[in-house]
Amino acid sequence: MPRHLLHIVCLAILGLAMSAVPVSAQTTTGPSFACPATGDVAQAICADAQLAEQDRALDTLYRAALTDSLGSGPSGQKQIQRAFLRDRDTACSGDAWKAGNASRAVCIAQKTDSRLADLASTDLLRRPDIALPLLKRLTPGTAPFYEAVALYATTPDENRRTEAVAAVLTSGFTDPFMNLGITTPRLAAASADDLARYIAITTVMRTSGQFTWPCDALRRNPGLIEGQGSFFASHMDGSVPRSDCAVMLPAVSPLDAVLTAFQTTQPECEGTIRFTAAARYDRDRDAVRLHLMDRLSGREGKPPVDKQPFGRTHHAQLAAATEALAAYYTGPLKIAAEKAHRDAHHAVAVLINDLVDPCE
Repeated sequence: MPRHLLHIVCLAILGLAMSAVPVSAQTTTGPSFACPATGDVAQAICADAQLAEQDRALDTLYRAALTDSLGSGPSGQKQIQRAFLRDRDTACSGDAWKAGNASRAVCIAQKTDSRLADLASTDLLRRPDIALPLLKRLTPGTAPFYEAVALYATTPDENRRTEAVAAVLTSGFTDPFMNLGITTPRLAAASADDLARYIAITTVMRTSGQFTWPCDALRRNPGLIEGQGSFFASHMDGSVPRSDCAVMLPAVSPLDAVLTAFQTTQPECEGTIRFTAAARYDRDRDAVRLHLMDRLSGREGKPPVDKQPFGRTHHAQLAAATEALAAYYTGPLKIAAEKAHRDAHHAVAVLINDLVDPCE
């Protein structure tokens, strides 16, 4: 099959195989809610076919994202959706829309597009039939990267996968010049690690538009986590793509609480090193939550957590965090109990040490 058709066929199959949500909402002419409706924003959506179409896509993608990336329970999307609706309705109701918008419809469309871009990234593997066209419209600079990730994550045959991903990357391919040895589209498509590094660096250096790693894709292809972390040891690390795993994985509240408490004890950094430290921490946090123990970067030369002042004064909280993480590993991730406890202890130590003296 010609290379220029291969990735089209793969995505067509992907769309058919993964469309788990009924598409009946897409075939109607009104929004996802009943009209007539009350409220300035709802009335404007009912009166405008384009806004109604936006609303149907928003509703479909939102519902597709309500399950977490482990398939074990609800994601955090409900809280985000409620916050988005409050913000949109406040900004576009009454006379508020006049602050920087040509009309109420423009205000609604812009707010909705921003949310659609986030949901399309999250639902890349769940609803590619809706997500990919939206990403091509809303983030054209990074849309090929999303298409490449979708193909890589869902094409089982290695040769076909390499051909399809390379075909997507060929248009506009540039060598990132970071001594990675990724000098051709085929080399970028050769492994999840190389694809991830190419996308991360190219997003920062040579493209415009946002890119977020879908947690579903990291779960399916762990090597894609190599597209996070520190690449530049400068302020540019602040622009390295992050993932949506904080929203799309189950919460481990005792762990989150102890990490937040520890962060408050550490000095704030004034220099650009803070961007590097944050990038490293965010990557390790995702690796911990996905149980990618061999992908943890960590920091050398730090004393054991229980020997640090915080460890001595917060022993009970650290123990609770470790137990909660071990339970998370044995629960949704089905890790054997002994290994789960051992890995949880190591993971908590790595994350604490990521936060120790971040200015160093």
